[in-house]
Amino acid sequence: MLAPRDRRALHWGAAAIILAVLASRVVPDAVTEGRRYLERLGARRELLARGRADLANLPQLEAAAPALTARVAAMASRVFASGSDAEATATLAATLTQLAAAARLAPGQVAPLPDSAVAGDLRRVSVHLSLEGDIQGLVELLDRLGRYPIPIVPCRLRVMAPDPRGQVPGPERLRVELEVQAWYLPPAMRS
Repeated sequence: MLAPRDRRALHWGAAAIILAVLASRVVPDAVTEGRRYLERLGARRELLARGRADLANLPQLEAAAPALTARVAAMASRVFASGSDAEATATLAATLTQLAAAARLAPGQVAPLPDSAVAGDLRRVSVHLSLEGDIQGLVELLDRLGRYPIPIVPCRLRVMAPDPRGQVPGPERLRVELEVQAWYLPPAMRS
């Protein structure tokens, strides 16, 4: 049997151990979690303030919408007119094949690339094209792309020589891989 004094000492010791565990484990975690909560709260307040500012600017945005729509409509002649992504991709692929043939490049594989970019009513399509030819044909193709009335943007170009060290008799044959992007406007949006 423990004396009351010993029992009190055990209670104080257990309380000290419990307080030490709380001070070393629970309190720091609670403080860290509290800081995270305050950071999330601050971010939400900032988002709410930006939303309110956007709502305050709503009349100005609504007033600018007709002018922006007119500018997009005026640009309609500078983008492809297609009813769907597949149709726009086919139009872009056919255009690229024609331009490559005119530049004396042999078109190879043409593959559509996934692209989900949207800017208002405009939609973007991307195509990967494999070609074979010489450096003059590649320069001519890039020149034709730059002068084409509808902007076709080369976004990736890779030129490979079949054997860079080998001396193959005859004209040079380069393999070219080209990725391009263009925008289209569905016909319903053109009016």
